[in-house]
Amino acid sequence: MSSDLKAILLKQTEDDFHRECKQIVENLGRLKSRLIEIANLGRWTLPIFVMGSETHYPQYEKDLDLLESCGLIKSKVRYTRHNAYREYTVTNEGAALADRLRTCTRATKNR
Repeated sequence: MSSDLKAILLKQTEDDFHRECKQIVENLGRLKSRLIEIANLGRWTLPIFVMGSETHYPQYEKDLDLLESCGLIKSKVRYTRHNAYREYTVTNEGAALADRLRTCTRATKNR
């Protein structure tokens, strides 16, 4: 019986993994743009609380969490008198990758 449960759980986990991989491939252009944008700006902020109200940006948060877990960006929570926000900056690895991506993009456009 526990082998049945194990098989069901592993199958679901495998399906979730493949679905997540497919989403990453489909959203590669958007992820690339986010990384380049943060690299170009030097830092990028996303509000967490504004005047005591919690804000949510699900797609931004998911993209930024993925880039951060890959070590391409890092974040810190910053506070003002009435607000809180997460500030993102690129890591050295992220900056190098953003430079390569910009170069590839320019080369593709010049063809």
